Amino acid sequence: MSGDTNILAFLPDINIRLSLRVGARYDLIFFAFEVPFICSCCTVIDYYLSTYHRDQTEMGCILPALSSEISRSSEEVRQVFIRELQRIIDFISTLAQINKSTGSAVLSMMVGTLVLARSVNDSKLSDSLLEAGKQQAKGLIKTNQ
Repeated sequence: MSGDTNILAFLPDINIRLSLRVGARYDLIFFAFEVPFICSCCTVIDYYLSTYHRDQTEMGCILPALSSEISRSSEEVRQVFIRELQRIIDFISTLAQINKSTGSAVLSMMVGTLVLARSVNDSKLSDSLLEAGKQQAKGLIKTNQ
């Protein structure tokens, strides 16, 4: 796949495992891929907050799964996590042509929405959370471009 932007798991088409060794004891697995130049931020949001991504927890983004655990991890692990988090914020901000503060808010909204959608056992509520998250994230981008 060609492209010049490398990000973490937002799209289902390419799932290349990138293992980052942190010290001698930790392996963090990130799913990375190259995004075609024509990819839009709306495409990223639509995939990230899709039922497919919600249901594919073993192949999805690590942020919803690891965020609550990172605060109890070593400084080394936290630094790797921070670097990857900053890469995602930079990617969203660049792709959507928004400032990093708004990019951080959009990412936070997306991750929080996915966490909640995965947490409930009511499929209609879960689907409505995903849809609301998509609309609000896109709206935040539109008002800040």
